Amino acid sequence: MRLTAVSRTFGTGPGAVTALDKVTLGFGEGSFTAVMGASGSGKSTLLQCAAGLERPTAGTVTVAGTDLSRLRESALTRLRRETIGFVFQSYNLLPALTAEQNVGLPLRLAGRRPNARAVRAALDAVGLLDRARHRPAELSGGQQQRVAIARALVAAPRVLFADEPTGALDSASSRTVLDILRTLVDEHGQTIIMVTHDPVAAAHADRVVFLADGRVSGTLVPPDAPTIATHLTTLESPTATTALHAGSPNADSAHADAQEGAARAAAAQPQPAPAPVARPDVARADTTRTDTARADAQAGAARVDVGRADAVRADTARADAQAGAARADTVRADTVRADAVRADAQAGAVRVDVGRASSVVGEAGC
Repeated sequence: MRLTAVSRTFGTGPGAVTALDKVTLGFGEGSFTAVMGASGSGKSTLLQCAAGLERPTAGTVTVAGTDLSRLRESALTRLRRETIGFVFQSYNLLPALTAEQNVGLPLRLAGRRPNARAVRAALDAVGLLDRARHRPAELSGGQQQRVAIARALVAAPRVLFADEPTGALDSASSRTVLDILRTLVDEHGQTIIMVTHDPVAAAHADRVVFLADGRVSGTLVPPDAPTIATHLTTLESPTATTALHAGSPNADSAHADAQEGAARAAAAQPQPAPAPVARPDVARADTTRTDTARADAQAGAARVDVGRADAVRADTARADAQAGAARADTVRADTVRADAVRADAQAGAVRVDVGRASSVVGEAGC
């Protein structure tokens, strides 16, 4: 997957807002990339453009060798369905369905019969095969997120997008989910692009890409939580951010000083606390509207699917009624034929009686 000089502007004229500004990034197959930045830095817009959910104002997005800008909406929808998987902060599971049914739902919505073996393999990959028949209310938050990951994996996507996948989880559940994502990359060659505010979560990736004001402000390879936290703190300083964009020597010096300070802090405190920048509520606000819109879309699709199921049941009921009516007609016809036979028998008996009466009269006359 590759983004080349991608820009996304909302609105026109003096009030126009540039969410992405000529971003160029590549994501190798089997790689794990975390995208980070302050609220409003363009993380969610980057994810939406890369996944084909949003068309960029300028530039190109290439997925599996296909330029998304050349695709019509129907072809783009088909590519997303077959090539891209999504995991969101809110799990978006349907409460009336079991874990197994939720995992197979994308295939049903695509008009395909879910392969039971593939569904169970996806649940097994996230360690929930023994919870296949449990409904979401019977699962913990971490287990529900793992079902959501299995649902994203069932169609064997080339790229998996994760938008704050641990944002609503406790630390233990977060570690489990992040370990699963790491295993998918290391053992199955899955390509993962994850948006997160959490330095600990980002440290599970191979590379961290930092955004500021819609532009790439730096990358970190290999990442570690203290350095990630320090870099995020640096990005919050307007002076440092401007220097980073300009590529001045002062930016390098400031970043080096920050890293040295982080190293001293790490030595003094074996467990540095990245809490000031880890999952602040205000930082999640930029993803809430997107999650809500997607949840509404999925709920709408589910209602359509339920409507289709109701229509099928109604058709079946009508067919049963018609078959019953046909059987009733057959019984009635049999009854009519039986009545006709009885009438013929009675008529025959009458004719016999008449014949006998005639014989008696003849004999009497003689």
